[in-house]
Parts: sequence; structure tokens; C-alpha cells
Amino acid sequence: LFVFENVSEESLLDLYKSSDIFLHTSLYEGFCLPVYEALRFFKPFVFQKGHALDSLGSSVSVGLKGEDGIKEWAFAIKEAKKLSEDHFFESSVEKVFDSLSSWDDVASKVKKIYLGLV
Repeated sequence: LFVFENVSEESLLDLYKSSDIFLHTSLYEGFCLPVYEALRFFKPFVFQKGHALDSLGSSVSVGLKGEDGIKEWAFAIKEAKKLSEDHFFESSVEKVFDSLSSWDDVASKVKKIYLGLV
């Protein structure tokens, strides 16, 4: 396990490419762009259940409860690694991206809500 801080964009891409999985350890972050970046490189992820990432499904991720300890994390990491070795993994990742709205669609919806409030 390695922890990196203040990584350049170029180095970040290299880290995603060379990693096996992505660990998202936040208990409170709802929507996590680094998870989607990792998926773009077909890397499964381990995360804390209870927020927006729950909806992505167990075919691309392994979720843990906030009170889970080191043994559960170790097991989840092994399970995530197995996901990436499954021959259906890449198609599962593509389904995740196919189900997402485009940024333009999201911006349009947010603008409509905002204009309805003013």
C-alpha cells in the first residue's frame, strides 16, 4: 500500500495504469471522481458503503461498512482484485459509464432547478 500526495496529472495517470485496485476510504464523500477515474482504467474499487457509490454495483466494486476493521478490508481488497480478473469486468465498467448522464445533461438539470428557485 502506497500513499501519494500532490501528484501531477501525468504521474496520476501512471499510478492509475499501474495499480491493481483503487481504495476509497472516505466515510463521508458522496460522489467521488477519483473512483470514476480509476474505472476509466478498468480498476475495481473498495469503498465505504452508505453513499452514492453504492449504486455502482458489486460487479465493479466491493463495499464495506464504516465499522469494518482491517480483516474485512484485507478480504475486500482480495475480492476487488478477483473482480478485475473476471472476463466480464470490462463490460461491467462500460455499463456503469453507459448509465451515467453526460455533464451537459447534469448541468442543464441543475440550471433548471436553480432558475426555478430564483
